[in-house]
Amino acid sequence: MLSKCAPQGTCLVRGTQKSAVARVPLGVTSLPKLACSVASDKDVLSAKKKDASPEVKAALQALIDPKATTVGGVGEAGIAQVTKDMLLADPETAEQLKRYEQALARVEAAKAAAAELEDIFAQGRKELAAQQEVDAAARNKADEMLAQAEIEAAEKLVLAAQLEAAAAERRALSLKSQIVDDAERIESAKAGVLAIIGGLAVVAPLLIASQVEGSGAATTDPVTLGLTVTSTLASCFLFGPTYRYAVRYDSSNSHLRGGVVAAFGLVRAAANAEALATASAAGPLDLDTVVGPGLLYAGESMLLFAFAATALEAAFKWGWIKRFGMPAGTSSLDA
Repeated sequence: MLSKCAPQGTCLVRGTQKSAVARVPLGVTSLPKLACSVASDKDVLSAKKKDASPEVKAALQALIDPKATTVGGVGEAGIAQVTKDMLLADPETAEQLKRYEQALARVEAAKAAAAELEDIFAQGRKELAAQQEVDAAARNKADEMLAQAEIEAAEKLVLAAQLEAAAAERRALSLKSQIVDDAERIESAKAGVLAIIGGLAVVAPLLIASQVEGSGAATTDPVTLGLTVTSTLASCFLFGPTYRYAVRYDSSNSHLRGGVVAAFGLVRAAANAEALATASAAGPLDLDTVVGPGLLYAGESMLLFAFAATALEAAFKWGWIKRFGMPAGTSSLDA
């Protein structure tokens, strides 16, 4: 018989020959309710008391004591204790309660283990996040160092390329300058040879005339003749390049031509006059042995270099020889 004060979902004590309690609430908080149900139905308890064990009888007697001022004659704590004693008095119920307590212990242990695992996982996540931050910082640093190294390597390559380009440019300029110098040397040599040819146009008739018998100026000494011819040819050869360098392509001074001719003629005449003055026994100002032959030699020198200059100017005009300083690709006919 269910008690009137028992809430739905709980069972009262059901006495049998073997057990005073068949089913009990599964929560300790339901024990006072169970006691309330037991105390409110004294007739049922009295009937069941006859068939209960001595322990249960004692507990039921305490519950239905009419002299008690509280429910069942015991307080709420007493009711809980009496109820617990009643439950423990039945082996099946005690075993179920034991298993229930063990299950609660396992649940609490599982909760503690889960909490511990959660703490471990949280700590692991924190450590993993920190390690990931450290790894990310290390990767960023490594990337920066690699980028810096690549930049430095690229700068070195650029610098090496610039140095190589500068060296190649210097080699090209040197080669170009060498080519130009070689070409200038060739043109200067051509100018020297052409000046010799122009000078021979003057020297050859004079030499022939000096060897004619009865001329009075005949020179029969072959050594003296050879020295005279050699010095004349050397002077003409030196005059050619000098005239070419002096009368440049970009020069607008028209007096350079006559100045170069006069300079070479006066130098050659002065050298001969000094030789005549030294060899003259009549003195350095003797008209017949020094002054006369010196003036004649000066005129011959002027004529010699004038013919050489004329030959060079003709060669410049017709493009046989390039003037010094003439740009590449410019024709001498355009000058």
